[in-house]
Amino acid sequence: MTRGAGVTGHYPLGLDDWVFNLEIVAIAVIIGMSLQEIFADQGVSCWLKDALRTSYERDPIDALLDAQRLLKLLGDRYAQIVNQGARADR
Repeated sequence: MTRGAGVTGHYPLGLDDWVFNLEIVAIAVIIGMSLQEIFADQGVSCWLKDALRTSYERDPIDALLDAQRLLKLLGDRYAQIVNQGARADR
């Protein structure tokens, strides 16, 4: 899978790779990629592949709750960074 046009260099402070991995996961969910296809995709980070592997070894409810917490924390961090960048541009 290749990076979409406009992704690289669009986000501040090195968030391009994080956003790109999020896009890969979203696309994988939409088109119904299997775990095997995600693991075989060289565009998916090792961090995400490790997280998927270890999450499948855990209680699914605990893993889901942790994933929801992680998503919120990362979303909050992203919003904070973007807001700081917007204030700096003024």
